[in-house]
Amino acid sequence: MMSPRKVFVRWPLWLLCLGFAILGGAQADAWEVRDTLEAEKESLLKNPAYDILVATVLAVEAADATNGNPPRVELRVEEALRGEDRGPTVVVDWQAPVFHEDIMDSEGVTEAWKARPLAGPEVAAKLIVFAIGPVEAAAVQAWSVYRFSPQNRAVALEHAATERSARIQIPVFFLILALPVAIVILFVRTSSATISLRARRRLRNAVSALAVFTLGLYVFYESGISGYSNIRVDLIVIWPAVGTAIVLGGLGLFRPMFRSKASAPPGTASSGLPAMLGNSLAWGLGVAVAVSAVGFLAPVILGGSEREQALLTAVIAGPAGFIVGAFLALLIQIKRALSLPIWSKTAYGLVLLLLLFPFFYSVLSISSFAISMSAAGISDT
Repeated sequence: MMSPRKVFVRWPLWLLCLGFAILGGAQADAWEVRDTLEAEKESLLKNPAYDILVATVLAVEAADATNGNPPRVELRVEEALRGEDRGPTVVVDWQAPVFHEDIMDSEGVTEAWKARPLAGPEVAAKLIVFAIGPVEAAAVQAWSVYRFSPQNRAVALEHAATERSARIQIPVFFLILALPVAIVILFVRTSSATISLRARRRLRNAVSALAVFTLGLYVFYESGISGYSNIRVDLIVIWPAVGTAIVLGGLGLFRPMFRSKASAPPGTASSGLPAMLGNSLAWGLGVAVAVSAVGFLAPVILGGSEREQALLTAVIAGPAGFIVGAFLALLIQIKRALSLPIWSKTAYGLVLLLLLFPFFYSVLSISSFAISMSAAGISDT
């Protein structure tokens, strides 16, 4: 006969083992569907990369599903609160989150995380979900799923950050870069002694109008980018372009009319340092636009890259093209610089010296870019 003392000790052990068996066989990560969508607590509302869908669960394939092999869920899309239309139905992966402790340095996630069971949603439930990826490989974030209600829908519509389509933003980006080139050319033309005062006045008005248009275009461009996109390498190119347009537009609007120097022969254009710097700036912006266009098109043509990656390449290549174009334009005008007064000649030399090392660095950057693109084209063929 078992003593009461042994029974007292063994029963808790049996209960503890039974609890482990039950919990071990259950779905460890059945992420609950939340009832209330709170804008201040849902970070995915601020990320425009995620589509927000109102969807009804049609079917769930969750046999032996784990974090590494997530459930496949078929959804009927009732409404797209943010993002493009994905069609009437979509099949998605029901993805679990990855926390810091689940990551193994550079080797990805741990095997324990991959093997952890993961449950799918209830069939016939009407939900608000956050989806990402193309239609054929879409995923829903299982930790940010909400039951549909008019209140949750209203919160999603009110607080969802959005961004304008790249089909509009990319042409506007290149137009912002191209307009200062035209502004510089017109501004330099206003100092020519070969045109009448009336023509100069019209050119100055055109410069000011184009500067205002450039600024307005930049405001439109910025309005299409959400606060979530805080990595703005495009500003490295855009701000100098817009700044150039504003400065020259202000000079064209407020400065007195250019008067040709008395010593200048009739029928010749002014060849002072400002004109030389203006020509250099125009060439630099022109080369920057050309190199940016090549940088955008080359990855798409050769590698089939995403538009965002191609835009990043264009933005990185643009400043290097500007330095190369501006330096070479100044170097070509060295004969004109030798005839300038001593102070203008000194300023010319200082500008040339300041651009010398960035020029060599930019040439190396563009050369390495061209070599890498050529290698990509060869490897694809």
